[in-house]
Amino acid sequence: MKAIKFILLTLFVVSFGSSQLLAQQQHGVLKGLALNIANGEVVPFANVIVKDSANNIVAGGTSDMNGLFLISPIAEGTYTVEALYIGFTTETFKNVEIENGKTTTITALLSEKVTMLEECLVVFEEPLIDKTGCRRTFTAEDIASLCCCRISCYAQDTSKSVMSSDSIS
Repeated sequence: MKAIKFILLTLFVVSFGSSQLLAQQQHGVLKGLALNIANGEVVPFANVIVKDSANNIVAGGTSDMNGLFLISPIAEGTYTVEALYIGFTTETFKNVEIENGKTTTITALLSEKVTMLEECLVVFEEPLIDKTGCRRTFTAEDIASLCCCRISCYAQDTSKSVMSSDSIS
């Protein structure tokens, strides 16, 4: 009885292991490097997207701190690969062949993209004294006569809660 169990268990492990081995061989790998074309420096955290012929995303990844990326598993076929990063132009590779059990290597050369923005001017003038929440009104002369090291009045914070001079540092 033990011998039959051992044989069945061995057959199960062998068949399961070989199916896993076959499953691992039924895909390809895409690896590469993302570089800034202007200075040759790596582009960390660049996004790499693999799209099929219908423009559907089938896989994707991100480059590491050294600009390297590895995307797996990818089914065998012909794909379009896009490498993109904010502030850079998108590099597109068409007709990238992925083969089962093989690694395809690409180098994405990204160039900086300059975007001009229109000028925007924001002006805000805060009144010198907020009379709505103060316990006391201060004039310009009062403020000028205060010594910075001995404030004996109350100060008001932005949440409209009043603090004593003891809590001011």
